[in-house]
Amino acid sequence: MSELGETLVRLRTSRQMSQRSLARASGLTPSYVSKIESDSLQSVPSADAVTSLAHALEEDPVQLLSAAGRVPSPFEVVASQPAATRFFRRAAERIRDPGDWDRLTDLLDSSDIGSSTAEETRRG
Repeated sequence: MSELGETLVRLRTSRQMSQRSLARASGLTPSYVSKIESDSLQSVPSADAVTSLAHALEEDPVQLLSAAGRVPSPFEVVASQPAATRFFRRAAERIRDPGDWDRLTDLLDSSDIGSSTAEETRRG
């Protein structure tokens, strides 16, 4: 069984979901879900199919995309987020010294940006 198939079975069974209910929740067919789990597909599932499964399982899509060998590059992730694209465009315009990129990374590492975002999401 592939890493994706094993991960999918583990997540699905931990949520006490049948293949049929996972298929319904993800918009895929039960036979397709079965083929993914049993590693009997001729090719790797599309990123869209894997992402649909992740959302149906309430999991981070990157976890399943990684198991499928379809992890998006950081550039694809940034390109899909307008705010991130705007941030990096402005940073690239203003930052001239390579050390400034390191300082910006250090600032992000030391801040509580992730925890405030999580708190806002809980309150939201």
